[in-house]
Amino acid sequence: MGSLESTVRLFRRIDRLFWCVWLAYVAMLWVSIGDELDPSRLQALMKVDVAGCVASLPLPANFSLAGKMLFWSFFGTVHLFFCGMLAVVHLAIHRFARGQIFVHRTLEGVRYLGFLIVGLGIYESVVNNGLIYGLYLTGDVARFQADYSLDVPTLAVGVFILTFKFILERAITLQEDVDLTI
Repeated sequence: MGSLESTVRLFRRIDRLFWCVWLAYVAMLWVSIGDELDPSRLQALMKVDVAGCVASLPLPANFSLAGKMLFWSFFGTVHLFFCGMLAVVHLAIHRFARGQIFVHRTLEGVRYLGFLIVGLGIYESVVNNGLIYGLYLTGDVARFQADYSLDVPTLAVGVFILTFKFILERAITLQEDVDLTI
C-alpha cells in the first residue's frame, strides 16, 4: 500500500505544479499573439536569409477586416483545442491525486483527450485550407494553393491514446473480475 500512497502524493505535487503549465501556456499565447502582430522581434532573432523569408509573409495586422476575422477565429479555435487538452490532462492528474487512478471515469478523460488530439489534426488541415482560401478571396494573400497533407504525427498520438485507453479499460475489467472471484 505504501507505493500507492507515494504515487498519490506525487500526483498531488504534480496537480499543484500543473498551474505553472497553465501560466506558461498563457505566457506562450501572449508571445504568440505579439509575434503575429509584429514579426520584427522574430526577425531580429533569425539568421539573415530566414528573416528575409519571414518578412515576405503577409501580416495579420495588414489584412482586411474579413481577413482579420478569419485569421483570428482560426487562431482562437486552435488554442481552444489546446486549452481543452490541457484541461482534460489537468482533470486526470487531479483525479490521480485523489487516488482515482484506474477507474472508468478517469478513462473517459483519456478518451476525450484522444478524440481532441485526433480532431485537432483533422481540424487544422481542413480549416487551414479554408482560411487560406478565404484570405485569397479577400485579397489578403496573392494566391491559393491547397495543402492536402494531414498532420500525421498528431493523428498518430491521438490514435495511440485511444488505443491505450482501450487496453487500460480491458485491464481494469480483468482486474475487477479477478477481485470478484477471490
